[in-house]
Amino acid sequence: MKGDVSGDDIDILRSELQDRQESVDSKKEENNYDNLGVDNRNNQGGDKIKKTMKIQINTDKSISGDERQQDYFSTIIAEGLKRFQSHITRIEVHLSDENGKKEGLNNMLCKLEARIEGMQPIAVSCQVDTVELAVNGAIDKLKNSLETILGRMQNH
Repeated sequence: MKGDVSGDDIDILRSELQDRQESVDSKKEENNYDNLGVDNRNNQGGDKIKKTMKIQINTDKSISGDERQQDYFSTIIAEGLKRFQSHITRIEVHLSDENGKKEGLNNMLCKLEARIEGMQPIAVSCQVDTVELAVNGAIDKLKNSLETILGRMQNH
């Protein structure tokens, strides 16, 4: 009969289901790492969990937001805030051209919002002539704010 299933067949099906579940669990763990920027997998040395900042870059329609430019700014931000990476879980970057296609002075705006573990987000902005200057200026302002806030936390 087609419907007859032996004990061996059940064991094989059970083994296949366990393999599939392990594969699903492994993918969930990888996706959790990718989405949250937190590595909850042990590395080869068995070190502690490594936390990294997730950097999300948003641009308005007049600023190119291609992958190369996002990588460039992500690198600058990560390097500039490297000292604080253990406290920051996420950085949101908003780049905009305040004058649109029109020419003008101080028309590039960078807003950085840092999300710190267990605290309210911190937001800073810098408006200057170029996107690069705006990003660097906002990084400097954010570093100053973080030094102040985290310094106060250590003093208490």
